[in-house]
Amino acid sequence: MQETKLINKLKELQQIKPRKEWVILAKNQILAEPKPAFAESFSARKKESIFGILSFLPALIYQRKLAYAFATLLFIMVGMFGFAQYTMPGDILFSVKRMTEQSQTAFGAPENQLKNNLEIASRRLDDLTQVVKNNRMQNIAPAIKEFQASISQATKNLIDSIEQKDSQAIRALVLQIKKIEDNKKQLQTYGVDLIDTQESKDLNDALAPLAQREIDDLEKTTLTEDQQKTMQTIKDLYADGKYSDALEGILTLNK
Repeated sequence: MQETKLINKLKELQQIKPRKEWVILAKNQILAEPKPAFAESFSARKKESIFGILSFLPALIYQRKLAYAFATLLFIMVGMFGFAQYTMPGDILFSVKRMTEQSQTAFGAPENQLKNNLEIASRRLDDLTQVVKNNRMQNIAPAIKEFQASISQATKNLIDSIEQKDSQAIRALVLQIKKIEDNKKQLQTYGVDLIDTQESKDLNDALAPLAQREIDDLEKTTLTEDQQKTMQTIKDLYADGKYSDALEGILTLNK
């Protein structure tokens, strides 16, 4: 009997339905719960993004300033190196020009260094001639000093590479020295005498072993009568200590 009553009570409970207002309220509460958390998370991420961008801006501005500074410095350096090529000894930027030339001769075989040094010496002589022609009195002493320094360096390289000279290298060497000597004579007409300086004497003396070697080689060959006369002239020049002129004469026999 009691079991029958209990079953009937349970059936009655199943027939009970919640009110519509309560169902709607419960549903809204259930569906509305995730929204605050999502909104809070989205707001936090948005703030982090904004702060991230703001924190990156100083670094970006710094990098741009650094790039502009580097570009400006590069532009100034290119302009400075370009302008320096037109300077003369004694000018403020001439040291930049000298540094550029020296960097071109710092490496390579000794014979190439000698060639480059003689070319630089020839340029310094051209600079000196230009300075004298333009009556730039304040540049004359520095120009002479630069020329003498370049000749001394060429002489050192000549001594270091004297055994490595072949006929072609000797010809190029003699032609370069002859050009320098001719320019000295031209400069002498302007009242600047560099022919009998110690640097010129040292360069000429450095040519003595080279001239002697070439004379010895020529004496081992068969020469015509005219060549023998030229050979005697060469020997006389050598005996007088005019080694550059002797080498120039040797070139006429080797043609």
